[in-house]
Amino acid sequence: MAAKWQQWMPFHINRFKASPAVQAMHPAARMGYWYLLTSAWESDDCTISADPLDLAEKSGLGDELWSQYNTRILRNFDVLPSGKLQNKVCFEEWSKAKLVFEARQEAAKRTTEIRSPRKNDTVTVDNLFGADTVTVDIPLRSADTITKTGTLTEKQKHPSRSEIEALYQAYPKHEAKAPSFKAIEKSLKKKPFDELLAIVQVYAAKTGKQIAEGKLEKQYIPLPSTWFNQERYEDDDLKPQPQYEIVEVSPQKFWADTGIHVS
Repeated sequence: MAAKWQQWMPFHINRFKASPAVQAMHPAARMGYWYLLTSAWESDDCTISADPLDLAEKSGLGDELWSQYNTRILRNFDVLPSGKLQNKVCFEEWSKAKLVFEARQEAAKRTTEIRSPRKNDTVTVDNLFGADTVTVDIPLRSADTITKTGTLTEKQKHPSRSEIEALYQAYPKHEAKAPSFKAIEKSLKKKPFDELLAIVQVYAAKTGKQIAEGKLEKQYIPLPSTWFNQERYEDDDLKPQPQYEIVEVSPQKFWADTGIHVS
């Protein structure tokens, strides 16, 4: 079963549509190619089997259409020493996503934990559903934790290699790796990984848009060592915009989800 981070896949639409190899495909072949890319993304190493029967099934084309279009589709895959097939671009994106996921997992393990209130603590709160007040009973859950954002713990003052690598890969220019890693490590001692990663992703998207519109040349993007050393991540125009999801729930479900018992 695919890991949680593999249940979404970045898809560069313009890059895909602009590819001469993709443009030359029959629509059925394009669909089969895309299905194979998603199958590779869900695997443990971003590869697919080279077995013809397996490829016909995973492409969604079936034996007849696969035999008709397989040559053109397979031009987009490399044969690895293991005998499996791998698409270079898909593997690059897969590797970046895996790095980010692992770094976030590490960062989450090192956050400050605050125990929940003791069992049977009661508080009076405004009632959302009509009465003036209600008394709520808050049960003890030993595993309950609250993440304190914006605070660096002692462990966060020693960033992991995977966090540094993830930030380097997210930055839009990959040069001067050694000094860049030192600059990133220094930055991680000042700002939490998740917050820094979000800002770098905003900057990468911003520069990518400027390059696509002809307003910026890649050579003028600062080296990552320069950008991090100058603390450019503090620039106001790089602050990530908050994202909100509005979900409507019934009062009964609201209270059930909180685990708070109304008496």
